[in-house]
Amino acid sequence: MAPLPLSAVDHMWTANMAGPLQFVVEFDAVLEPGRLVAAYIETAREFAGADAALVQLDEHTLALDVDDPRPEIRSTTGDPGAPLSECVDPVQIGVGNVAARGRVVSRGDRTAVGLSMSHGLADGYGLFFFLAAWAARARGARFLSPRCDRTVLTRPQARERDRVDPDALRRAGFVTVAAGAVLPELGVRTGVMDLAAFEEQARDSELTVSNLLAASLFRDYAAIAEAERITLACPVDIRRHVPELGPTYFGNGFLQMLLEVETGWVRASTVSEIAARVRDEIAMVPGRIDEAVAELEVFLQVHGVAGLDRVWGYPPDSGFLVSDVSRIPASWLDFGAGPPVAQVTPSRRPRQHGCYLLPDPERDHSLHWVSTLDHEPARHS
Repeated sequence: MAPLPLSAVDHMWTANMAGPLQFVVEFDAVLEPGRLVAAYIETAREFAGADAALVQLDEHTLALDVDDPRPEIRSTTGDPGAPLSECVDPVQIGVGNVAARGRVVSRGDRTAVGLSMSHGLADGYGLFFFLAAWAARARGARFLSPRCDRTVLTRPQARERDRVDPDALRRAGFVTVAAGAVLPELGVRTGVMDLAAFEEQARDSELTVSNLLAASLFRDYAAIAEAERITLACPVDIRRHVPELGPTYFGNGFLQMLLEVETGWVRASTVSEIAARVRDEIAMVPGRIDEAVAELEVFLQVHGVAGLDRVWGYPPDSGFLVSDVSRIPASWLDFGAGPPVAQVTPSRRPRQHGCYLLPDPERDHSLHWVSTLDHEPARHS
């Protein structure tokens, strides 16, 4: 079997900008480690690339070496009082490294399950899709089978062009920075947010909870931003807009919306006004999927794999990311003992401001957040 080339979208998330996607859940039960390890190995074989290392085919192309499976999963015993964030084995970014790692930790009368996944392998939805399939196997059930055809998000004919259009690249959700740019590492805070106020506001408008959350967080960022213009980045899942992808696509099935506006406007506007701009910008993403993927192919042709270190998902000195996967059902995370009783998102110190919104399996109408803001996100009206 030949190596599985990454899609044009996958390539853009393989370099140092994107650290691994990581998630740990804990169950108030003793689960059989051998069963979970075996279930992981079977799941990784089905999710093409999850048990493979990243390889370079040529100066323009990265791939997953699916012909040499290397499922990385280990079972350990841990101190029940140790931080849950330690129950994960982070994947390393770069060629030669396996794209996913699992871990099962027996912690007294509890069991923790951790997963670390290269962003070049899949997006946040893909991480939870894999977790769901792993959980189903662990409890003796079956989950939806993944689609792993990454050629859907390639446009090789676009490689005939010899110049990258910066505006088109930005519409595709990416910017470039100077080679060797040094950026500070930011701290992160975590917490739980009650969605009641946002849900009530959404019911009385044409806005969604996601629109309002992104707008509220962007306004929090504007309050501390020093640049005259700032950019909001929101990943937009395109699985629903590309029939060949569909809801079971495993890979990076999203493009980013980049909304650049004056900082003063964000500070002076209501959350609803900002959310309306966010909604309108997101609505334009499905119409430019082909153009976006083509521009990424041009970038790979012109700059090659070596140029990926200069690719960023938004301006690192004046941008803010809101990534929302909080609508993932808690039932997806049942490894045989019901929903988890605790969870954590181990994270390296990022070099860009942002906030990640994650499912809260313990309660309805709330979510977990992981943010670089030095305060709890506000409940703006």
